[in-house]
Formats: sequence, structure tokens, C-alpha cells
Amino acid sequence: MSFVESIKNLYTISLNITILQKDILKYKLDALVLIDYPGFNPDC
Repeated sequence: MSFVESIKNLYTISLNITILQKDILKYKLDALVLIDYPGFNPDC
């Protein structure tokens, strides 16, 4: 995602971060593994 695309999608990104924060607190995770691989995201 380029810088311009990031700015255009800032609201959606912010919303997803808020949802993620709520889920982390709700499920009381011990660990979180983040994978940056296009194969896991069909929208790329």
C-alpha cells in the first residue's frame, strides 16, 4: 500500500485498529503473532 493509498484509507485503518484493540482486551491474549504476507490477505 502506497503512502497515498494509506492516507485515503486512514479511516478504515483506524477503525480496524480500534476493533483489534477491543478484541485483544476482550480475549486477554498471551501472545499475538502478526504475519505480513500477501498470501494471507486476499484483498492485496
